[in-house]
Amino acid sequence: RDAQAGEDAEGVPLLLVQFEAQISASIRHNMRAETNPATLRVALELVRDVVIARACTSPQRLIALLMQPFSGSTFEPDPLFCESASTQTFVFRLRCACEILDTEMEEPSMAPHLKELARWTEHALRDGAVLLAGLPLQSVKTYQPTCFSLSDYKAVQPCFREALATFLRGTCALCLSAAVPAAVEGHSARRGAPAGGA
Repeated sequence: RDAQAGEDAEGVPLLLVQFEAQISASIRHNMRAETNPATLRVALELVRDVVIARACTSPQRLIALLMQPFSGSTFEPDPLFCESASTQTFVFRLRCACEILDTEMEEPSMAPHLKELARWTEHALRDGAVLLAGLPLQSVKTYQPTCFSLSDYKAVQPCFREALATFLRGTCALCLSAAVPAAVEGHSARRGAPAGGA
């Protein structure tokens, strides 16, 4: 980033920007539905780093790729891989989105996705609270998770633990956004609860 600052000061484009088309094509190729979860997480990490470093002239498409699964109302595991791998990838994707939001930069491309991001961050925090509370198995089984399968609760605990701080920072960033009050109000209304209720 220091190199980026120096190059920007001189008006010289970043090396990554010069190869933006190739990098974007590689990211899209490795974010297809049939991609191995480990490879997909590397692609997600690259999206996050490219957007935060402003190493692209138009981040809208990359952010749209990152946020695409959040448009659904339910978590859909990839049928080609085990559910725990799908959960870990989904949580990592949400972490990347929160990390982009939790920066000093203002990224207008995130604005259309704040409603979905707020909803899924809330779901993930609720799931994480249950997973990390040290509850007995019988108590966990009475919970209806959103982002994981009950049969995988031990396997996905570490990824929720690692993501917790990022989710909290993302929540703070969402609360500071001017677009969030309407998003939260609409989500609360759908749940049948008052917009200002707990």
